[in-house]
Amino acid sequence: MSDVPFIRSPRMGDGPRLVELAEMALHSMGAVEFVKGLARQAERHDDDLRELRTNKGTLELLASVRVMDRGDGEVVGFSYCCPPMHWITQDAGAPSFGFVKRIAAALVEIEMIAVMPRYRRQGLARRLVADCEERYRAAGYRVAMVIAERSPAKLISWYVQQGYWFTQVEEPAYVRYWPNRSLDALYGHVTPTQRAGFKALVPGVGVEDAYVDAPVFRRETRYRDVAKGTRTSGIYGLPGVRRVQPLVQVSGLLG
Repeated sequence: MSDVPFIRSPRMGDGPRLVELAEMALHSMGAVEFVKGLARQAERHDDDLRELRTNKGTLELLASVRVMDRGDGEVVGFSYCCPPMHWITQDAGAPSFGFVKRIAAALVEIEMIAVMPRYRRQGLARRLVADCEERYRAAGYRVAMVIAERSPAKLISWYVQQGYWFTQVEEPAYVRYWPNRSLDALYGHVTPTQRAGFKALVPGVGVEDAYVDAPVFRRETRYRDVAKGTRTSGIYGLPGVRRVQPLVQVSGLLG
């Protein structure tokens, strides 16, 4: 049997290792139920998820879990890639469900990449990222994105080496569109400890620094008294206050 690592679809028995790897990628045990659900789904379906039902209709998309096989059946790495659906459906402010469908078929997020510690520094993570990019490029996707923690800084540097263009420190990252224009600008919402990176997958897409005249936002936490006590938090615009806002400009996202 070959001892050369290769990338394949998950199969029954991979679940426990997928959970272990996903927890490494998330740096948290708090999402263990999500990880277990993802692992169970990946085990049962050797093909990719091709659609998602929403309250507005069905979205055609590509959600992909791939594993790095050591060559003897042991999983030593994995990737999870999918359009950033919460971002698109909740935060993007798309003017219509038609726009949501177009973005879901054009923008993919590399949500998790992880390699077992003893197999790192062998180029396996690089191969997993390249595999994700190639699969989505072949499926017609135009832009890949990643949300990376600012610390350790070497993670962002690693993605920069893979061709990703990152927002500046504490630069917001909302998705914006200007319908009927040639410019699609992605500027996104991330936490203060994160930065968003983008990479063109096909010719005709540009990724570069840009600036817009935008409202000034302030991060606040508000409390409301209800039956058990709840907390709401978010970013709120300051009335009448504007500034020149830096952002990463992605042109040609929607073709």
